[in-house]
Amino acid sequence: MGRILSAFNPIRNFKTIFRRPSNNHINSFDGVRAISSQYMVLYHCLVFLIWTLPKGIIGDFTGKPYSKLISCGDVAVDFFFYLSGYLVMLRFLKEEEKEKEKEKEKGSEKKGEKGEKTGSKLGYDFNFFARRLLRLYPLLYFYVFFKVLQLMPFNINHAGLIKAILSLVFFYNDYTAPTMYQPAMHGWSVAVEMKAYAVFLFIRRLMKKKINALKVLICFVVGFCLISFALSLYVPKFFTYNLLTCFVPDLWYNMIDPYETDFQKSIDADDAFWATDAGRDAHIQLSGLYYGTHLRIIVMLVGAIFAYIQERSKLSVSLKKSPLSRIAFLIGSLVLFASYFALKASNLMDTIDFTETSPLFNVLFRLIIFNRSVLSVGFGGMLFLIINKIGLFGNIFNYLFSNKLWVPFSNLSYSLYMGHPLAIFIITVEYAKNIIENGFEIILFVKFVITAFITSYIISLFLYLFIEMPFINLSPKRTQADSTLEKEKKIK
Repeated sequence: MGRILSAFNPIRNFKTIFRRPSNNHINSFDGVRAISSQYMVLYHCLVFLIWTLPKGIIGDFTGKPYSKLISCGDVAVDFFFYLSGYLVMLRFLKEEEKEKEKEKEKGSEKKGEKGEKTGSKLGYDFNFFARRLLRLYPLLYFYVFFKVLQLMPFNINHAGLIKAILSLVFFYNDYTAPTMYQPAMHGWSVAVEMKAYAVFLFIRRLMKKKINALKVLICFVVGFCLISFALSLYVPKFFTYNLLTCFVPDLWYNMIDPYETDFQKSIDADDAFWATDAGRDAHIQLSGLYYGTHLRIIVMLVGAIFAYIQERSKLSVSLKKSPLSRIAFLIGSLVLFASYFALKASNLMDTIDFTETSPLFNVLFRLIIFNRSVLSVGFGGMLFLIINKIGLFGNIFNYLFSNKLWVPFSNLSYSLYMGHPLAIFIITVEYAKNIIENGFEIILFVKFVITAFITSYIISLFLYLFIEMPFINLSPKRTQADSTLEKEKKIK
């Protein structure tokens, strides 16, 4: 009982907002995590406003360069996937090093330890999953419960609502559920991450059998790329170019509106395809690919590859010694990273008539230029320079991202992710009425964004203090390797 009361102590939990975790923490990740979460909120401010306002009322705003940059904010979730994959693999590698040290110390006792290790495999997996479950799902379930109460008064298909809730409970997200039936659309990323952990634990088992982790990770990346490519060929030709780019047509958001009984009225004549059975099938297939684990796990695996390079490779040493290699590495990373933003923000996709080209061409074209794996490799390359403080770029951004001012925003990032749609949804309704009455002005959008950020952080603070942190405190104790490391640090 005392442990439960202590876990839910808001004063104790509030103090943790300003602290950095002690285990394997990378300070520069604080800035990356904080900025990514804020970028995502900014992106959803624009998206929610577009969803709510009648077509055309925003005018040329969505065509402005800064508006197009905001529209790329969906990659913020990929940054979190990357960091998650990086940190999980880093944890596995640290544990492996610790076990090797123990084996050297005990020497002749190896044989006696084998039975003990085999028996503890399932225990480790259970402990790992339990900790991640208590880290991610209480907040998601709380949000779903609150959102269901909000949706109940509407005249909706409650069977569809129940189906969407069950999809979250059992670690898969119902990609086919219309927006109005899905109480926590952003919960898809949590479901993807939980499924990805099973793959990572399998990779850990292979590492235990002395199989090279880097080769295993590369094989998994290639495998999931091939799966994504194969699945994309099943989608109608007209929509093939959207697949591996992870573009979701904006028309989906206008297709089903919880406040519109006859959604076909809001669909333009040119967009009538989405009202047909074939359009709905395309919607289901595209959303399954956009949110699918097979595509997003690639980003986590790329993060894991960079973690392996960081721990086991001499690349950082060679880059520090060779200015030319350092510049080439930076330029290559920047080009890969920026390609997604540049191409999505441009009108390049309108310069090719994809309806006249073959599905294979469409997929290959976007696979080369736009795939999430390309984005994550570019992001990982830049982050590698920052973590190791390589060159002027690495030193400057390491200093900026490692600043302690980012710590509270980093610690609140998951609560912000789960809570911000509620805040934006409430605020959007009021601001949309104001824009419809007085016309759209940039100052109104700025006020809307500021209000959304303040409200979102207030909600995220509540969620952190009373939901997220208490369940982290109640999660199972860390693995024996972690406990041993902490004891040794105290002794030293």
